[in-house]
Amino acid sequence: MEANNTLASDQAGASLFMMYGDAGYSFGIIWPAVLINFIGIPGQIMNFFVVYVTIKNSVSAIKFRKRLYNRCNYLLAMLSFFEFFHQSGHLVALFVALKGLNFIPYMTSVCLQLHAMFGLHASQLTYTCIALDRLLSTALPAL
Repeated sequence: MEANNTLASDQAGASLFMMYGDAGYSFGIIWPAVLINFIGIPGQIMNFFVVYVTIKNSVSAIKFRKRLYNRCNYLLAMLSFFEFFHQSGHLVALFVALKGLNFIPYMTSVCLQLHAMFGLHASQLTYTCIALDRLLSTALPAL
């Protein structure tokens, strides 16, 4: 029974590929990619400036012998750095959609999205570090 379901899903996937594989441009694929990038590109710019301002303030703090007392600033800059990579994966999806390719090979997809997957997972780890830092800073303010 299970083998029949697998076979049926493979046949459905194959017919889907045959139907839309060389169909060219599809509004249903291009529109979501444009919408996500409409939101994502300003986010990438803002994430870049968060990293830039943090680095600039760190250099000026060293130069003028001032110290940034909050390590959360560095964690937020790391988060912005990783989110920049994550959001750049949406540009890849837009490029593929505008090329008219509805399906691309698996290894090509992995190569194009590897940096975005790294950014996604690293940003989740950084979110956890920020949460722990904020929890400890409010629960134990003397440290």
